[in-house]
Amino acid sequence: MPFRAELCYTKQDMKQFDKVHQMLRYGVWYSICNLLPVLGCIAVLGSAVLSLAIGTWHEEWYYFLFVVLMLALLIVMKAVRVNASYKSANAQGIVTLTVDERGLHAAAVTLSTDFGYDAYCDLVHYRDTYYLYIDKRKAQIVPERCFTQGDPAAFGRFMAEKTGLTVKEIN
Repeated sequence: MPFRAELCYTKQDMKQFDKVHQMLRYGVWYSICNLLPVLGCIAVLGSAVLSLAIGTWHEEWYYFLFVVLMLALLIVMKAVRVNASYKSANAQGIVTLTVDERGLHAAAVTLSTDFGYDAYCDLVHYRDTYYLYIDKRKAQIVPERCFTQGDPAAFGRFMAEKTGLTVKEIN
């Protein structure tokens, strides 16, 4: 059964890939790392209120400013990473992905690449997107909305059959 998808990514696709990749590779640590900035904000706000209440704000305000700046830097760095991924993924324009019995073929204006089914080490499905991992850090992102031929629901079963891998469903 042939499949065809015309891949044109959005920033949301890149944010979602970042989230899926972190969840897949780091598991519990991903949750902890996302919880730490929230706890940091709560601690800074709580100690700021306490400092104002006991009258020591004038002596310690620069500590709070430092923590707030570090939290802002964390947020900005994540946004820059997602934006760079978005620009890089769309640099070639629309990539046409064709999947058949022989393998996957990706083609764009200045790009043409073939992948055999043995090139994949992991198959992941999250929400309406497939992530076909070539190695532990690189994946082909295939949103179901991009399919122009073939049933997106059958794509996961087809890839599992051809690669011998199990499609990991992440919720």
